[in-house]
Amino acid sequence: MAFINQSDYKSQIRDARLTQMIDADTSILTLVESEAIATVRNKLFQWYDVANIFNKTGNDRDTMVLLWCKRVALYILHGRLPNAMIPTHIANDYKETMDWLAEISKGNVAVDLPAKTEDSNGDGTNDRPKTVFKYGGNTARSH
Repeated sequence: MAFINQSDYKSQIRDARLTQMIDADTSILTLVESEAIATVRNKLFQWYDVANIFNKTGNDRDTMVLLWCKRVALYILHGRLPNAMIPTHIANDYKETMDWLAEISKGNVAVDLPAKTEDSNGDGTNDRPKTVFKYGGNTARSH
């Protein structure tokens, strides 16, 4: 099952309008959704466990990640229209989403998602959440 379902768009766009935009061809929607997920995934991968996030379905999906993906997908879909007639609210939602994702990617904003883990002691096991901070210090000197 896909991360985004066509029924997920009901909070953003009417079914008839969505069907019209994709020319009743669900393969277009599937492609656009893949592009949107890749966009969001590329902004989150540095700090968050994206495999875990995007493998979830139904009510297990994170609501904000789903919203970000839908906003990006709708922006891409509107770009398919003649003369790129993108409504202001779609453009604003996209900009807001990309601004949030940029801040998350830089590590300036933390969100409640499964953190990416890293190996802290070289034993090959990821045992500590990855953070912006590097732990440790310089080697002790002896005089």
